[in-house]
Amino acid sequence: MKKTTFFIILFSSLSTLSAQISFYIKEMKVSNIYIQENKDYITIKTNEGPHLDIVFTIKNNSDSTIQLKPSTSNMWLHFKYNNRNYKTNVFSYGFMDKDLLELLPDEEYHDFIFSSIFSGTQFFKNKILKEKGDYVLELMEVLPTLTLYYKEEDLKIKTSEIKNVKVVNHSKE
Repeated sequence: MKKTTFFIILFSSLSTLSAQISFYIKEMKVSNIYIQENKDYITIKTNEGPHLDIVFTIKNNSDSTIQLKPSTSNMWLHFKYNNRNYKTNVFSYGFMDKDLLELLPDEEYHDFIFSSIFSGTQFFKNKILKEKGDYVLELMEVLPTLTLYYKEEDLKIKTSEIKNVKVVNHSKE
């Protein structure tokens, strides 16, 4: 009975903490979607696929200070493609180097992540996908399912939304 009560209290406290935190992607810049060959310049294909620059926000919605321990946490991107789940670990240097992050009531914290979204996953198991230069169709399927996760010892949260997406073209005109 004591064990059951302990687990009920533990799980209710975890869900209470995550309910007091907003976690969302404020802005995402997507590049390397289409690698265009042009006779006037050379394009170096990295076979990493599209690149994401993500600005995320963590907000304390409670009326008390919340403490996060980023240096002991994990972050990853999760997405679906062809009804299959993919996960790629990410690291935010400014954020995850902090031993302790205290968020006052209504305080927001912003930081960023860079990721070659398909790199490090089984997405490129198909040789045709790895060698292609056009990832528009794949991104149209992946982006609506994209979620950023943050997990530390007593907390696991995921982003609730992506507020803004920009396509960045790095090719010469």
